[in-house]
Amino acid sequence: MTSDASINQGCGLQQPSHPVRSELDLRALAPPMPLLRSLELADALSLGEQVTVLTPLWPEPLFEALDERGLAWEAAPVAEGGVRVRLWRPHVRT
Repeated sequence: MTSDASINQGCGLQQPSHPVRSELDLRALAPPMPLLRSLELADALSLGEQVTVLTPLWPEPLFEALDERGLAWEAAPVAEGGVRVRLWRPHVRT
């Protein structure tokens, strides 16, 4: 995967309107802590809120868990190593 690759699972979902709540670097944590910490942060998001995490590897299990929770995400590798994942709880469409 190239450094400019990205995936956006937010297709059809409204982009977050709130600023990034935080960016947390989880790359130094041993597995499964990056996954567990990311999910803890994701579960705490309010509608429209977002958070960004840096993970040591491409976090496919995280993406699956976010999809199951109805959360949107986008991810891209970072030059320093790891993956930057921005995730948010979409606004409910009326």
